[in-house]
Amino acid sequence: MRNGVCIGGINLADNKSIRLHTSTGANQPLDAPFQIGEIWSLDFEPAWNARPKPHTEDISVISQRLIKAIGEAGIEKYVKSNFKVHRGDISGLYEGNLQFTNSGKAYIQKPYVPNYSVTFWIPDENLIFFTPSPTKRIYKYKNYSFPFVGFQDMRGVIPAGKLLRMSLAYWWSPEDSDIAERCYIQLSGWYNI
Repeated sequence: MRNGVCIGGINLADNKSIRLHTSTGANQPLDAPFQIGEIWSLDFEPAWNARPKPHTEDISVISQRLIKAIGEAGIEKYVKSNFKVHRGDISGLYEGNLQFTNSGKAYIQKPYVPNYSVTFWIPDENLIFFTPSPTKRIYKYKNYSFPFVGFQDMRGVIPAGKLLRMSLAYWWSPEDSDIAERCYIQLSGWYNI
């Protein structure tokens, strides 16, 4: 993100996705201590600058303490045991409310807005890395495409059947356009590949 990094997690107390702001409500800094596959004890409160749905996961972290690392395999096992994971075609994500542009970009738009921006998906076909320019990291699935916004090393192919974390970008519409605001889908990460 422009002003730091977006760090998502799971609150083990209620199995809900969370997005970690700093205690002042800012994005986490580039040198934030949190890493994929770690369990932390957090004192937190709802973010004062929480955004409208579907972005309902924002919290402000007051203090944190590392408990242990479980790795990507541990996350995969936990998610598959405790979350509703969508399996199959992308069209079933976000309660079936995804719409698609002619160029294959997936998004949600009002009034069909889920109460969450993060979900888990096990695709039925491979995702193929495609880069239209040096600054864009895009994955293709069937005739659809979406950006990768995570920190993991790129993979040329993400095999079908692997657990993925998907998220919705902030509300956006092009300037000087009559297109209503949309939240476009993006690939946030994958587990145990």
